Amino acid sequence: MEGDDPDAMLQELDRRHTHDVTALNGELDRVTTSFGQADVLPTAIIVDQLRVVVQARRVVGRHPCVDRADIESYVTKGSLNYSEERVRNIVDDLIDAGKRINFLSEWDDERADLKVVSNYTAKDDLEQVLESKWVDWRIEDMKDDLREECEERVTAELGRQKQLKEFDAGLPEHEES
Repeated sequence: MEGDDPDAMLQELDRRHTHDVTALNGELDRVTTSFGQADVLPTAIIVDQLRVVVQARRVVGRHPCVDRADIESYVTKGSLNYSEERVRNIVDDLIDAGKRINFLSEWDDERADLKVVSNYTAKDDLEQVLESKWVDWRIEDMKDDLREECEERVTAELGRQKQLKEFDAGLPEHEES
């Protein structure tokens, strides 16, 4: 590849990547890029933590999937100073979070422990699906919080019912004769 023309280099890399060499494409998809940095620290948001799953996943047929052992291996490589128990806890949290936002599901198939809930298999596409599912989950969570707040307000106001005449709604007074 010519190093003088960046556009030509990118076109050649794209051609090589999209050429139908499944094993090579699978390996290239697992290469970490700055776009998909994962962070398993508890202070990180769920979407950053779950990028570990995207990095550790593999494709079987047309199904993106991941084994618990793959996630553990990826977390262990990225955090050499964590104990085995700490790594297990992180992996449990990752799997629970993935299920909670509908990014992971149990898979009744001997090929893998978990299925990535997506029609896409490429890493970049899975990252976009992950972000979309996280946003949808956050919106639903916010709606649930607002719904609970409304229910609490309604419950608090139930004992304070008013008569319509207290609102001075311009209704004619009922005359008694």
